[in-house]
Amino acid sequence: ASSIGRAADDMPRTPATAPSAEALVEALGDAAYLVREAAAAKLAASPSSRQALQAGMDHPDLEIRLRSREILKRLVREDRE
Repeated sequence: ASSIGRAADDMPRTPATAPSAEALVEALGDAAYLVREAAAAKLAASPSSRQALQAGMDHPDLEIRLRSREILKRLVREDRE
């Protein structure tokens, strides 16, 4: 398995479901770079994650705030194109 596949497997999840947008936002602050990157990719691919990303912009963790802001900007930019 690739490193990215293993990182995605490390993402927090509830039984039989994919991780929620809120859990993915929390994973943006994970100690493991690949986990942060996998969470960012999933959030960027899901326009429905906007509310969780907006909440992430007020998170006490700087990494989560910065990544949430960047992903949200990317989603807005894509909407305009």
